[in-house]
Amino acid sequence: MACVISSLAACSGGIGASSTSGAGAVSEYTVGVSVSGLTGSGLMLDNNGTDDVTVSADGDFTFAIPLVPGDSYNITVRNQPTSPSQTCTVTNGSGTVTGSNITGPAVTCANKTSPKDVIGGTVEGLLGSGLVLQNNFGDNLAVAADGGFAFATQLAGGATYSVSVLSPPLNPYQNCVVANGGGVVGANDVLNVAVTCKSNPNPTFSISGTVSGLSGGSTIVLQNNGRDDLTIKANGAFHFIIPIPSGSGYSVTSAGATGQQSQACGITNASGTVAGADVANVTVVCISNTNVTATVSGLAPGSTLVLQNNGSDDLTVTQNGPVTFQTAVPIGGAPYDVTILSEPAGYACAVANGVGVVTAAAIAGVAVSCSSIGGLLYVTNGGGNNISGFAIDFNTGTLQPLTQVVAATGQPNAIVAATGTNPTSIVSGCGLGSPTFDPTLYIASPGSGTIAGFSADTAFSATGAGALTPIAGSPVAAGNSLTHLDFYGPSCELYALDTPVGNISEFAADGAGVLTPSAGSPVAVGATSVPAAAANATLFNTSSAATFEYVANQGSNDVSAYSVGATGTLTLVADPVTPIPNPVAAGTKPSAIATDVLIETINATNFDVPYVYVANQSDGNISVYRGDPLTGGLTALGTPVATGNGPTAMIQAFDFLYVANGQDSTISTFAITNSPTANTGTLTPVGAPIATGTNPVALAFANINGSYYLYVVNAQSNDVYVYSINPATGTPTFMAKYSVGSAPSSIAIPYILSIG
Repeated sequence: MACVISSLAACSGGIGASSTSGAGAVSEYTVGVSVSGLTGSGLMLDNNGTDDVTVSADGDFTFAIPLVPGDSYNITVRNQPTSPSQTCTVTNGSGTVTGSNITGPAVTCANKTSPKDVIGGTVEGLLGSGLVLQNNFGDNLAVAADGGFAFATQLAGGATYSVSVLSPPLNPYQNCVVANGGGVVGANDVLNVAVTCKSNPNPTFSISGTVSGLSGGSTIVLQNNGRDDLTIKANGAFHFIIPIPSGSGYSVTSAGATGQQSQACGITNASGTVAGADVANVTVVCISNTNVTATVSGLAPGSTLVLQNNGSDDLTVTQNGPVTFQTAVPIGGAPYDVTILSEPAGYACAVANGVGVVTAAAIAGVAVSCSSIGGLLYVTNGGGNNISGFAIDFNTGTLQPLTQVVAATGQPNAIVAATGTNPTSIVSGCGLGSPTFDPTLYIASPGSGTIAGFSADTAFSATGAGALTPIAGSPVAAGNSLTHLDFYGPSCELYALDTPVGNISEFAADGAGVLTPSAGSPVAVGATSVPAAAANATLFNTSSAATFEYVANQGSNDVSAYSVGATGTLTLVADPVTPIPNPVAAGTKPSAIATDVLIETINATNFDVPYVYVANQSDGNISVYRGDPLTGGLTALGTPVATGNGPTAMIQAFDFLYVANGQDSTISTFAITNSPTANTGTLTPVGAPIATGTNPVALAFANINGSYYLYVVNAQSNDVYVYSINPATGTPTFMAKYSVGSAPSSIAIPYILSIG
């Protein structure tokens, strides 16, 4: 039955009526609704899906079919009004009839503010929680109770819609079915999507998955929740017999694989809680116990390398290529740790990807690379209180990490050594004598005010090439805040700049490398001088050599010149005949110093003449000085030469000068004029600065097997860049970079292999 109502009209007994029909008859009650805001035409309301009413104006009315106590009512909008297009919503639209007429439901209509249409409908029978509907596989809508719903995204006419159940309700689990869920949007809202939910009092679901990797003849027994044994003899799908109720847990385990070949099986997605659906993603992967394979490279014919895995299982290697350890490692989390037990003489070898656990695949990514040693290189790591050590490859100049006990995570290639706190400067010392003439290294640590000494193994024994051994009595106390070390070879004298105090501490190294303070030490530079860098130059102009030490002072922005005595003592240079200022003015914040000795013809006689180059960090340039060939006193030569921003380090290499520009992370190259007659010692830029790592702070140079290489330490990127040098032009070409520890600060090459 249907009614058309234009105002306060009544159907089937009128508004607010109830009726009885004889003695004992059940009372009937009407369901009324109030409509407001209606301006369009065609609004149709519905009660319980069978009692339709077309409404043409605002007002109160009742549905035609009366209900008895206990009946439910559910008022929905079947058709939205058009001309103009409106959206009408129902409030208090559902409930149960008790002992009176229903008068609370209301329908409110409003003009659409968008040309798009609403996609919605009603949900019926919902008892559980967690129901999520979805439209067009993307517009998710959580529904908590029976009644009307509408998706947030409205669709234009002509668009398609497809409503589905994304997640069924749980607690209790229900199965929800969508009717009228798909179609094409017309001129009106789509509000007839019907979702009906029904409960299953005891829903159960299956647990299944797949097995792979099971070898022929092998058998695996799976269990779920410690029972329901399932024997599997072939790869493929499996399915447990006993179903699991929704909301209950499952746990798939394995008793292992047995048969012709012992195997280990790993299970993923093995446990969880059944959530109203079958579980089908349990994955079992079986792999036999596996061997660890390493690939060896760089080993010379006839050489012998011995590797170990997990501290045993020695493997002797005599050729390059893949090699396999004999002892198999169980799959499923067993560890492997490939290390070098002994190296061939004259070689340094290192392991990459040597540590891990065996999961579900054979281990074949371990790489062992060996290099013929052409030199040893060490870098101080100020942030890690340790040293990174490398062998320099004799043929390529590239670096090979030294095989030693390494520091904690985050300190790559770092050798654990008692350097002191915050090591900032490292220099090479005198060798320790036959038969190997092992070089020494001295490291200044301003955090602890000490200098630590080490000898480096050049016998390349089984303990590892370049292994460091502390020198007796090391470390020694050496001032408040040591910032820079310089070593004078002929008398094995070490000079340590103590920046806050403004002096130079002198130490003599004996035949065992032990440091002893020299007579007259320390030498005062000046309380406000702030000595920051030093370098020496030796001249051969008399029957004996003359050596001068030059010190760059940041506080006073100048350079001091000292003569070096026979025992290494320092004396401030003075020339009573031809006075030369000492110290001599430099630029702002001199931070690095380098020297070069060039031959000049003076009065038809050839003299060694010292040239001194000082990098002025704040000015971005280099001050050039010519030293007196007899007294060593300095005279400025021309105007300063521009560098990159913030020069922090320099090194002189044959007829070239290399400058590290800390602020713009570049390297500048200059040619040094080497002419006995004109412009000797002057600098000429070679090309534009080249990029390097972040914040370069230290440089080293090496001539290995007739080839030239430049090594750059970068403090912020924590690495060392390697460049090959063109001997004709001095131009650096990038080759490789290597990680070091935290906040590297200085570099030293104490050993280079001599041929012939």
